[in-house]
Parts: sequence; C-alpha cells; structure tokens
Amino acid sequence: MDDGGALVARTDATTTVAPWDPASHVTLTSDGTSTPLMLSLPVETRGADETAVADDGTLVYSDVDGRYSAAVQVAADGTTRLLTITQASDGPHEFTYELGEGVRPELAADGTVRLVIDGGTAPEEHIGELGKPWAVDASGRDVATHYEVNGTSVVQVIEPDSETVYPVVADPSVSFGWYIYIRYSRAEQRTIAGLSALVLGSALCTVSAGLACVGGSALAFLIQQYIRDRGGVCPVSYPRLEVRLRYSHLAGIQCVK
Repeated sequence: MDDGGALVARTDATTTVAPWDPASHVTLTSDGTSTPLMLSLPVETRGADETAVADDGTLVYSDVDGRYSAAVQVAADGTTRLLTITQASDGPHEFTYELGEGVRPELAADGTVRLVIDGGTAPEEHIGELGKPWAVDASGRDVATHYEVNGTSVVQVIEPDSETVYPVVADPSVSFGWYIYIRYSRAEQRTIAGLSALVLGSALCTVSAGLACVGGSALAFLIQQYIRDRGGVCPVSYPRLEVRLRYSHLAGIQCVK
C-alpha cells in the first residue's frame, strides 16, 4: 500500500518500506530484530526520473533516457528483491548498495553477503544476508556477476561478454530477520561427522536455546551430509562451519572465516 511517499509491504516475517524517492533507503523491520535494516537503492540509479507501481506491486524506478531501471519487490516469505535492469551496453554495470547505520556487510566464501550488527556478538549478530547474486540477459543466458564489499557498501558487478543480449536483469535478494548462527571449528567438524544424529540434534537444541529442538535429528543429518558432500571439513582459508537457523528451521550452511 502507499503510505505517504512510500510503498509498504507486510508479510509474517518482515515489513518493507520502499521510498518513492530513488535517493532514499529501503527499510526492513522484523518483530524479532531490534535493529532495522536500511539499504539504499543503487547509487547509480538515483537519477531515475519516473517512479511507478507495477500490477504485481513492484515499485519501479526508470530513467527516461532508457539506460536503466531499478525495482523493489517483496516475496511472500518476506525476502526483498532489489532488481536492476541495464538496458544497453552503455548503461551501468556496477550497482552500489549502501547500508544504513549499525549494520556492516561481510562477504562469504559462497558469494553471499552476511549482514552483521556492527559491534554485535555471536550468535545474534547476524540479522540477514544478500543472497548469491545472479544476472541474466534478454536471451535467458546467465551473465557473470559477483559482489564486492567496500566499507558499508555492497557493489554488484555485472560482467557481460560478446554474446550478451541486452537488457540485462540483476538481482540481490535481501533476507532479514532474527537468526541464530552456530559456528564449528575444524576439530569440532571432525567430531560432528562421527556423532549420531540423535546426539548432535540434542547438542543443537542446547546451543540454540531450544529453538532447534523440533526436528533436531533432521537438522543434524543435514549438517553431517554437508560435511560428507564437500569431502570433509572446511578448508584452512574458511575454517569454520557456520549453521544458520531461523527459528527451528535450517536456513543455510557454509564455510566462513
């Protein structure tokens, strides 16, 4: 709905406020997180001349010269998508998202970006993430893309090649809300691999303040399966195994520094 110069979208997980002004921030709040997440629209699209709401509720910012567009879209699960469209080869191929005060980005080994309360302590310090970036051209072909972190800004870099057909659509997806992060050293990973799912499930229940008790054995199996599938413990360069839980559900597993 329109709420005085902003589009407000509410789900069970989050509330997203997207501004009509492309120079303002998108704000996400969650009942379980005291720190709101403020994320700018791409710096490169702040000169957008037109703002409109599409039939599906997506808020679209367009350049009248036809070089680019940006959009904010909220999924039913509370994930907020920040879409960019590079219309031609002379349009922008880097999009800079600036985080608001109190939150810093951390680039993970799998290409995602974790959003961390600045000065926070584990396990509650991580409040969300930017999902692995993607970009696709007009023919449906994947275009190479990655994130770079510069202070409190995240840059999505798009790398077209000679076969790229414009326009190119790119998408950072923002997951936000209350998570628990449990990290295991390489030695602990070796121990986990040898435990029964029942014993590991009981341990998850304890360290997560009871939130992982429902389906604890199933979560334990997934953690052990991850270790087996990757051929053993995490590498020295990213030595800790991070398990991310949202309430009683497994939200992600990855090796981190």
